Amino acid sequence: MILFNRKLITNLPPILTYHKVSTQFEWGLTTISPEKFSRHISILQQSGYEVRALGDQSHNKKSVYLTFDDGYESVFTNAFPIINDIGGKGSVFIISDFIGHSNRWDSNIGFLTFPHLSVKQIRELSSADWTIGSHTRSHKCLIGMNEFQLKNELEGSKKKLEDLIGIAIEYLVPPFGKADKKIIETALDCGYKKILLPLTFNRFNYPDFNCLYRWNMYSKDTDRSFLNRLEPKHFTFQLTKQMVISFCNNASIAANSIQ
Repeated sequence: MILFNRKLITNLPPILTYHKVSTQFEWGLTTISPEKFSRHISILQQSGYEVRALGDQSHNKKSVYLTFDDGYESVFTNAFPIINDIGGKGSVFIISDFIGHSNRWDSNIGFLTFPHLSVKQIRELSSADWTIGSHTRSHKCLIGMNEFQLKNELEGSKKKLEDLIGIAIEYLVPPFGKADKKIIETALDCGYKKILLPLTFNRFNYPDFNCLYRWNMYSKDTDRSFLNRLEPKHFTFQLTKQMVISFCNNASIAANSIQ
């Protein structure tokens, strides 16, 4: 049974979640090739969409928001030029303790690692009117943290990024898309304005807590799947697929917690 009010938590315009835009091999599903990403951008153009950054007040029903979690260097080297070529903007969420480092926080199956954005690259994205947001300090799951630990992750990341770019950090993406009422209320108390979460079927949705809901993009998605997320004619199927993949992320959370 669907336990949420679809009209309350779905977003128009849509918000799409990417991670890596790279040709480098990985075992997971979050790396999309530059060729496929470029095709996504072409589909958006052909469908009349405008690619905007979160916080852009000039949005309309044909706006779409592309967000990039973890702050990988490939966002700057591959996604940024493609979006820039059409006059678009994006939003990237940074793990502040790993700026300029590889993703040692991840489970890294097969010892494969990916570099994160540098200070210079983050500042250049910000100067190009991209929105910079927080993905916490360490990418540890926030569920179960005490108040001190939670504020250390949220306030520490926010302050470091604000000092870096000189702009208020208003958007937060909790690691693994996991959040509860305590986490959301603490984030708002820390000064965040919006918390971004994945769409789910369950009752743990918080449309009254300044939350925005997103579609996740995966390497196995077809062009048809991409279109269905823009104007989801097969909403239930797409959301079921998203939840199955999200459930599998629990293994990554477990591996991350024992490092």
